Amino acid sequence: MKPLTNGFGFMLVFDEKAKHDWFRTRVIRALFPNKEVVNGYVSWYKQMTQQLVKENSYKISGIPGTRVDIVRNVINLAAVHWASDWLMGTPLKTKNHPIGLFTEQEMYDVLMLLCTCVFINVLPERGFFLKDQAQIFGDKVNSLIEKSIEACRLPRQRYVILRCIYIKKDHLTYLQSVFSHVASKASSFLFAQEEKACYPFLRRLAEIGIARGEMVSQVIGLSVGSSVNWAQSISQMVDFYLDDARAAERAEIVKLVQRDDAEAIELLHGYIREGQRLAPQFPGLLRQAAVTDTVDLGDGRKVDVRAGDLIFSSFYNAQHNETDFPEPNKVNPRRPKESYQNQGSGFHICPGVDFTLMTATEVVKIIFKLPNIRRAPGAAGTMASYTIQQVPGTDNRMYLDNTSKETPWPGSLTVVYDDA
Repeated sequence: MKPLTNGFGFMLVFDEKAKHDWFRTRVIRALFPNKEVVNGYVSWYKQMTQQLVKENSYKISGIPGTRVDIVRNVINLAAVHWASDWLMGTPLKTKNHPIGLFTEQEMYDVLMLLCTCVFINVLPERGFFLKDQAQIFGDKVNSLIEKSIEACRLPRQRYVILRCIYIKKDHLTYLQSVFSHVASKASSFLFAQEEKACYPFLRRLAEIGIARGEMVSQVIGLSVGSSVNWAQSISQMVDFYLDDARAAERAEIVKLVQRDDAEAIELLHGYIREGQRLAPQFPGLLRQAAVTDTVDLGDGRKVDVRAGDLIFSSFYNAQHNETDFPEPNKVNPRRPKESYQNQGSGFHICPGVDFTLMTATEVVKIIFKLPNIRRAPGAAGTMASYTIQQVPGTDNRMYLDNTSKETPWPGSLTVVYDDA
């Protein structure tokens, strides 16, 4: 994360507890100041997902059903708009807003590159190129974030400018009125702006009192950490439940999304957690040991680790252990939520666990409310991928993009649904 933040870092990767806790508490408070703001975010996710489904659905003449690429054109783009609209303030080029700096897919590609560099840059033969490209695009994104931070304060600055003009011209009544009017029009033109969705968050972040560069570091960290990987988690979960082997579970989800009572919502949360557990975002975590130590595996076994050793912690194995998850391969939406660690644990646990669940619930509701939702026939109805075992006992799913290059990020999955 440091190369993307001019060496400063991001709140969740700080290893010094005091620094980690200070930044985490204040940044998260700026993002989630109260329940009303959080509910507003969740409501926006619902509306954006509905809009993307509507805009990107299409029909093929002579073939029944309506199609939509639920991953590429809905889930991925919802994540892009979250980061661009609510965090960075980066103008996207869309049908309704043709004047923008990036198309939605271009911004997804940028965030995907940055996310890959931060979280899964583990292949030495690709590391230098990946870091170089991430540095180039990271600098561009940081400059845009800095402009958003500056712009969110402009109304006040504009008032100061005009007030100074008024005072200086006070002794010339006629010229004062004329010049003030012209200056007002010019200033309105030069500083014309609309209140962007990200401005309230950026203003709250500014109130912390940290330097602008540190603000930019936290914004890009949040943007990278809550967009592409969020989309990956939702995409893999939807794909999991669209399998024929999960027809019974899918039928239950379709029933639940029609209800809004507390019991239905809690069961739906259970299905989401199970989907994330059984189709995990990442198979594990690779790290290099900093010191020599002995690691207790918790089942009576211990492993001696030397400084410099490469350590692989298998998320897959942890989420399939029978102690925490009896009958681990079975989908059980009634498991205790305390059993799950789908988004980490301990010191560096993701602070958005509840928020992710709330937004995922709205997205899942919209997708599985589509009448008779099913995979599109042929290759379009699958997420092109293959499974490898980089570490014995832990499967790792790799995807193919539209140029047949391998990638850890799912890129496309077309579904068909009946006309309402």
